[in-house]
Amino acid sequence: MAEKRKRVVLGFNQKLEIIKRLKKGETASSIAQIYDVGRTTVNDIKRDAEKIEQHVSKMQSTDGDIKTRKTMKPAKFDQLDNAMYQWFIQARSQGIPLSCHIIMTKAVEMNKKLEGDPNFKASIGWLDKFKFRHGIRQLDISVEKLSADSAVVADFKEQLNLKITKLNLIREQVYNCDETGLNWKVLPQKTSLSEKTAPGFKVQKDRITAMVCANATGNHRLPILVIDKSKKPHAFKYFNMSALPVSYYVQKRAWMDQTIFSDWFHNVFVPQVRAHMTTKQLPQEALLLMDNAPTHPSCELKSDNAPTHP
Repeated sequence: MAEKRKRVVLGFNQKLEIIKRLKKGETASSIAQIYDVGRTTVNDIKRDAEKIEQHVSKMQSTDGDIKTRKTMKPAKFDQLDNAMYQWFIQARSQGIPLSCHIIMTKAVEMNKKLEGDPNFKASIGWLDKFKFRHGIRQLDISVEKLSADSAVVADFKEQLNLKITKLNLIREQVYNCDETGLNWKVLPQKTSLSEKTAPGFKVQKDRITAMVCANATGNHRLPILVIDKSKKPHAFKYFNMSALPVSYYVQKRAWMDQTIFSDWFHNVFVPQVRAHMTTKQLPQEALLLMDNAPTHPSCELKSDNAPTHP
């Protein structure tokens, strides 16, 4: 009995890629195999190509998030949604802090002004969907900010698009990796209590470094890279470390360094990506994006171990 294919919901970026490939004359069968969907799905996208392109164009004109959106289902209260987003953009451009409560209260007020549905409720569910549609996230303005300079980001996006076009890659062939520290013994610094004060405790600093890596479609996620201080932690005394479902490395401070990254790239990333490209019947080419951390190589890595400077 044939194994049932896992249901795959394509995002708008992928649908636009498929439309582009169809216009180039590629067959529905070959495209379906690349994106791991049924041929019917590809034919449906071909049929609705004009609607999809118009919908994406409308979203981009209002700065909507097409990276995570997957359906053309509009907001239930479309007029209110557009008005609220314009108000949100104006308020943030003036530096006005906007909490969830402020947005929800404004939505109720705006709905009355627009003479909208009298049954409308600015619930948490409505707020979550509103934020998702427009790519809004919550930040603590006293300690957090979007650190990336907009001009630098725009330049990088342009250069990245040129690179992807030059190499003739699709999202399946574009990867990104990033690491983070995991303080696995840290206890919460806040607690519920009835008395006025709580006794303190010494903060544990036991940590590991973890790095995740996946392609732009999310179809290929490599095993997590873990860096610890101990070659064989006591908890794994009788355990075969090579059997762990992660790529395990050792560094005296449990930090990433160029030696570990280079080893992971050539001995883990390259073989697994080659196997994935073969499965998807794609050219043996891929692009790995990373930040400019000092622990990363200062030059471009290539799978043939012949680095070239950018």
